[in-house]
Amino acid sequence: MSIIDDLSAAAATPGLPPADRAQLKLAAIDQRTTFVIDRFEFDLTKAWVDMIGGEWLWTGARTAGDQPVMMSGGDTVAPFQDVYWIYGPLIEVRPRTAADYRAALRAPTPADLGGAA
Repeated sequence: MSIIDDLSAAAATPGLPPADRAQLKLAAIDQRTTFVIDRFEFDLTKAWVDMIGGEWLWTGARTAGDQPVMMSGGDTVAPFQDVYWIYGPLIEVRPRTAADYRAALRAPTPADLGGAA
């Protein structure tokens, strides 16, 4: 059971005052760590790289319109939708594996493809 499930279950407790119920529901919403845009789901717990190499991280905050607030370089802050449309495409940052390095070393070179070396 996730924290979202725990908070949602607590909000459904019979006899809970309405203000407490609303606070628990909001807390469950704030714990969401994914965001869907254009049918693509983004894991907000991961770092994302834009088309010019800028790394974007979720600040943990959301806008009034429920957009995740992203930060790049410690000073640039923008809603996820702006990052996606202005700086995208976004690529997940992940550690490189030995298989990644082997694939890069075995990839054909321009000379292998009949081009200039």
